[in-house]
Amino acid sequence: MNPDWWSLNIRHLRALSAVVAAGSVSGASARVHLSQPALTQGIAKLEHLLGATLFERRSVGMAATEAGTLLAGRVDAAFEELRAAFDAAGIARSRGSEAKVTSVQLRAFLSFAAAGSFAGAAAETGVAQATLHRAVGDLERLTGLGLYRRAGRGVQLSTEGRAVARGMRRAIAQIEAGLSEVEHLAGREVGVIRIGAMPLSRSALVPEAIARFRRARPGIGVEVVDGAYADLLERLKDGEVDFLIGALRGRDVDPAVAEESLFDDRLSIVAGPNHPLVGAKRIGAAELAGFPWIVARPDTPHHRHWRRIFEDEGVKAPANPVICSSVMAIRELLVLDDFLALVSFDQVQRPVGVGHLAFLGPPVESTRRPIGLTTLAGFRPTAFQCEMLDLVRTIARERNSGN
Repeated sequence: MNPDWWSLNIRHLRALSAVVAAGSVSGASARVHLSQPALTQGIAKLEHLLGATLFERRSVGMAATEAGTLLAGRVDAAFEELRAAFDAAGIARSRGSEAKVTSVQLRAFLSFAAAGSFAGAAAETGVAQATLHRAVGDLERLTGLGLYRRAGRGVQLSTEGRAVARGMRRAIAQIEAGLSEVEHLAGREVGVIRIGAMPLSRSALVPEAIARFRRARPGIGVEVVDGAYADLLERLKDGEVDFLIGALRGRDVDPAVAEESLFDDRLSIVAGPNHPLVGAKRIGAAELAGFPWIVARPDTPHHRHWRRIFEDEGVKAPANPVICSSVMAIRELLVLDDFLALVSFDQVQRPVGVGHLAFLGPPVESTRRPIGLTTLAGFRPTAFQCEMLDLVRTIARERNSGN
């Protein structure tokens, strides 16, 4: 079987966790406020949906199988995400309410949060607006939190609502990871790996890792989410991507995430093959300032590296550069006009090799920056995520040895 989290009852998942912790149905019954028959039936339904044995029934109790232990650990992590989200809202009444959230409330609120309106959520899910509205209202009463507010003719999430939505998404990511682990134990390949790819990683590192991974694991889906660091960081913290690959932030990193350096990258100045500076014996900041540039957004380390090229020689940086992070667009602009760009070697290795673009001198040493992985602090990858991460590390080592 291949269930997703939508088909599961969150109370049954809590029952699983409680039985694993207590070692018996009787010991778990009081914890989850379910009768022993209801709890036993819930576990049986969960096992049927998963197609997996979660417990070995014994005369002295119930012993969790490896699958049961793995899934229970993920369920505990999911409820910890909910607890942290409710606590972050800062209202004492919300404490402990994560254990009382129902599947209906969870699905209704996430649908509402994603659609931005009850009408949109109803159209997306096929559930009546009144039903969705009632479920979200029940969640507000349970937690004591105002999850949304009126805004003109529409509605928008409150600060508390955004925190709760984030916690719910991260909780679901934990449950999905648990389902993938149970399937893996049964010898089945199920799941999706979501990679947040920053500009540098899209041209070589990520494609090579995906190609190798799919040859070994054709049954696992891979989704590449591209974007700027700030956008991808929010998606990482929302649980919408599993990890990021690209330039690291070092001392400026968000405390909610952890970084792992893979290799150092240096940027090079690149131009079209017929640019006036191609072949010049000396190219200083003054010469570079005489041409239009394509640069990254001002709030990025890449942009600061570009400005430093001119500041180090006391030259004013060119005004009105084109702001662009698309490698494809940068390549086309360099060919179409006398633009210059500061890019990574990996991003333009192939077009330079065939003469479509040209480097203006060696890499700029002052632009050295670490490239690597960014994950949530305390990230527990699944077996398949571990395989993908190990492939990324292997390719990075191969890149280092080849330099």
